[in-house]
Amino acid sequence: MGYTIHAGNVAGISIVTSTVDLGSVAANTSEEETATVTGVKVGDLVVCMDSALSAGQVIAQARVSAADTVILQVINTTAGAIDAGSRSMKFLVIRQDGANLSRVST
Repeated sequence: MGYTIHAGNVAGISIVTSTVDLGSVAANTSEEETATVTGVKVGDLVVCMDSALSAGQVIAQARVSAADTVILQVINTTAGAIDAGSRSMKFLVIRQDGANLSRVST
């Protein structure tokens, strides 16, 4: 079993606040929500931070799908639907310096 190590310098780290409208997520399911996050680029690493989620609601991952666009995987682990509505969320954005990337596989 092998693994790949991606190495390189960090070109920048920022925290971006954006208003996101999380739709209703049915009981014991997940869905993807689109968020406009100004300044993100494909290849950026993004972590979503929201301290006001309802109990049983989880943001499992965030990924950049296009410039200024983040896709969030929202999970509802409860027995009822959750509609978190519109809220201000923070995104930690890490941009890698593309000039110094290296990749090692084992």
